[in-house]
Amino acid sequence: MEDFVFNLAKKESRGNEVNVKRIKEYRQKVETNLSNICGDIMTVIDEHLIPSSSARESTIFYYKVEERRLL
Repeated sequence: MEDFVFNLAKKESRGNEVNVKRIKEYRQKVETNLSNICGDIMTVIDEHLIPSSSARESTIFYYKVEERRLL
């Protein structure tokens, strides 16, 4: 999805390198923010949710979330 948005914006900005540069910088900023948020979520899962989960189904769910992030 992000490649589609980036490519669309790039096409619309064709000939205007300043806009292309801004788009790249903004994309990097968004990717960094999303990565940080995902890291925070994984920390909560690892340090709080898994250790405190008592139901087997919950524990399995949290491990599946971790597994999907690694893919």
